[in-house]
Amino acid sequence: RPFDGTTSYQAEYSPKRAERADRPNTRGQPIPSRPFDGTTSYQAEYSPKRADRAERPDTRGQPIPSRPFDGTTSYQAEYSPKRADRAERPNTRGQPIPSRPFDGTTSHQAEYSPK
Repeated sequence: RPFDGTTSYQAEYSPKRAERADRPNTRGQPIPSRPFDGTTSYQAEYSPKRADRAERPDTRGQPIPSRPFDGTTSYQAEYSPKRADRAERPNTRGQPIPSRPFDGTTSHQAEYSPK
């Protein structure tokens, strides 16, 4: 069978015809002229606000308290290590490996049929 090349989009969605919307005929008509104001809508609608400056404490000349470097991060301080029990492994040592081939159906064979 030769290659078709049609995508599912092309097969499922056919082109639609739509009527053109009526536009007013403005060709040949001059655009009304107004003097350029130069004011943006932001300038017209938003006035500047006054705010008091925040007071800053005067720390000039005061020594910064010194402490020895601890080296502990907040993660180390807040999260302690947890102990978890190891999952038990099944004891398969000493058990023979089956010598015959698998006789059954895999989920792949059950769910996906050949085309």
